[in-house]
Amino acid sequence: MVNNVGMDFHGSKPGFLTDKKRVEKALLPYLLRVAVGVLLKRGLVIREDILIYLDRATSIPLQGLDSLSVVRLAKRVERVGAKLLRVMTVDNERAVTVAISRFILKLVEEGKIENTGDQAVLVSLLVTAEVEEDPEEWGDLSGVEKTMARLFDEVRGEGLFLE
Repeated sequence: MVNNVGMDFHGSKPGFLTDKKRVEKALLPYLLRVAVGVLLKRGLVIREDILIYLDRATSIPLQGLDSLSVVRLAKRVERVGAKLLRVMTVDNERAVTVAISRFILKLVEEGKIENTGDQAVLVSLLVTAEVEEDPEEWGDLSGVEKTMARLFDEVRGEGLFLE
């Protein structure tokens, strides 16, 4: 998240992020945005402002770049995001959202991403709390762990979240 003077919350200018870091920072909210959007279309009641926050979180890492760089990195985020969504091994859209949320929280646990003000992390925590509060509403989550493992394999195959 960027404050009003163009600095991110970690004290560095967005222009100092590598392309890889920009893709990593945009990818997670993008994945959640797609998954939560599907749930909303299916009638699950979710605060609609979450989509706005995830959209902003997806675009923030691309701020301050020239138009060609924005297009190039946005295409990579979409390509990698589509690839990750295709490897999901669960049939239940809610389980997909849970798998993505747990995947994001595991990245935080491993120190691969910071959780300070990160919208993808905040939404992941919200989803996790919802699942714990009413697990039956979320349906069969038996494939979530396997899906998370596949997500890790795919992102590492793309050279992301390695450090």
